Amino acid sequence: MFSASKDDSNHSAEERLLVIDTTTDYIDFICRRYPGQALFVTDPARRRDAREPAPDTRSELLVEMAEPGPVLESVRQHLEHYGIKAAGITCFDCEALWLTALLAREFGLPFPSERAVLTSRNKYLSKRLWQQAGLDCPAVAQLKQPEEAAAFCREQGKIILKPLCGSGSELLFVCSTPLEALAAFSVIRQRLKEMEGDRLYADQRSGAVALEPSRLIVAEEFVEGIEFSCDFLIKGAELTMIRVARKWLKPDQAPGTIMAYQLPGELPPFLPLAKLRQQLFSAARALGVDQAICMADLIVSEERIMLLELTPRPGGDCLPPLLRAACGVDSIGLALDAARGCPLQLPAAEQQRQLVGLRLFAPRPGVIVSIDTTSLENDPRVLEVELVRHPGDQILFPPVAYASRVLGHAVFQPCDAKQVQQESLELLDTLVVQYLGEESV
Repeated sequence: MFSASKDDSNHSAEERLLVIDTTTDYIDFICRRYPGQALFVTDPARRRDAREPAPDTRSELLVEMAEPGPVLESVRQHLEHYGIKAAGITCFDCEALWLTALLAREFGLPFPSERAVLTSRNKYLSKRLWQQAGLDCPAVAQLKQPEEAAAFCREQGKIILKPLCGSGSELLFVCSTPLEALAAFSVIRQRLKEMEGDRLYADQRSGAVALEPSRLIVAEEFVEGIEFSCDFLIKGAELTMIRVARKWLKPDQAPGTIMAYQLPGELPPFLPLAKLRQQLFSAARALGVDQAICMADLIVSEERIMLLELTPRPGGDCLPPLLRAACGVDSIGLALDAARGCPLQLPAAEQQRQLVGLRLFAPRPGVIVSIDTTSLENDPRVLEVELVRHPGDQILFPPVAYASRVLGHAVFQPCDAKQVQQESLELLDTLVVQYLGEESV
């Protein structure tokens, strides 16, 4: 147990939001933008690898996340020791959602249940529930053996194979033949074995609902169309749209790799915002999510709205800085407000600027010597550039790793909203990365 110090006794009781196991760049942003509002519960491994300064010990609790029991006890002790009352709880990372739900229940704080979290993260079960609710989504199957992947491919034609849970395009394969499906199944199964201990792919259970990515792989029919990403707040019978962005994929990267987000995403004429809002509300409720900021991905194909994913957390990647630049809305701050129960303050849709969030990719694997963004930053279209990789970093490519190839992001204002893909590729070509041993242009 902690023992109170003389300095601690001078602190009066205060309310703080619990932010569970988020990345250190988010922690640093919240500390600077919303000082004194959060208590960060952080895995020590994140802090050891951090470039950002650590908060004071009152504001950050370092605890191993492997088992929920010790985390719960450590949080209880920290709150008691510093005289802090938990005013709400949130998280920004898929691997922390289940733990956040458990802590929310124990502390009596609003958050989706453990069952709703596992249901939403299960890429097979979520689609089955949407189908039962009469919502459109790709045909789906869960697979135990590689032969089942080949059989699904013979039945559906072109298919997608991916883990039962995960994030982004990680370990996602597009297969056109049964042989490709067999090979992709083997790669996914092998990589999941190699990543044993990665909490993003941990087996979890809540009652009868289980998440077992170590045992099951998901197959989906391949759907061609325009992809969109949304953030929204659902609270009881109300749904508030936060943003709708169009996604642009990078043609020369692994399947499903997002190159850019275009904000606002222009919906097709047959999909008015009111209809999208109703679809998202029904999709969230079908998963048992009734109070949360959520991120959803969907694809519009031949006048069909096909739901792909829905997760009770706000969109990450370059979306928060893009949204701040486009209309001054901070989605991280909105998540804190929602956790506190405050109403969201959103500008009118017409106040949103037409901007693009561009992900910056390393041209190849290797050890980085330098990243030259001079030409990119000097382009009149570019408003901001931020790097997350630095000299000395080792860049790995899929299927070994997916995140390290992303060097950072840029936000730019396109000259022509209908030429976003071409302008994005032009800007990416201005990035100069030098590697250990040779230069890459």
